[in-house]
Amino acid sequence: MQIQINNYRIRKYDSLNLCVEERKIKQQAKNPYGRNGKSGSEPIAQNNSSNNIEYKWHLVCYSSTLDYCLTKLVDHCLTNIEDINTIQDIQNKITQLHEKINKISADNERFIEQNILSSSADQEDRVSQLAEEAINQA
Repeated sequence: MQIQINNYRIRKYDSLNLCVEERKIKQQAKNPYGRNGKSGSEPIAQNNSSNNIEYKWHLVCYSSTLDYCLTKLVDHCLTNIEDINTIQDIQNKITQLHEKINKISADNERFIEQNILSSSADQEDRVSQLAEEAINQA
């Protein structure tokens, strides 16, 4: 599972948690003269591949709930209105789904209770009919 919004992503961190990560540019070496070089020596020629921009994912937070991760994402990147609106839409959809799930589970519980009550009432009627038949036959 992974949700990506511009330079941020929410992914499954481990079996119980989710994490929010930010995509940042990987830092280059700070000393252009090499590991033990001094400012008077000549700069080392770098590979062309090292001149390409590389990105790395940095951890912002991790949590067990998606709501907390989305809230943290909004707190961390309050600069772009479109991203904030997208996140808030996702949060609204999640709350609507929670409400629907709760309503369905409540309806199921009521249905199960009615079945139990009706089946026990049917059994009592059947027992009384059998008892009357046995009395009438005797």
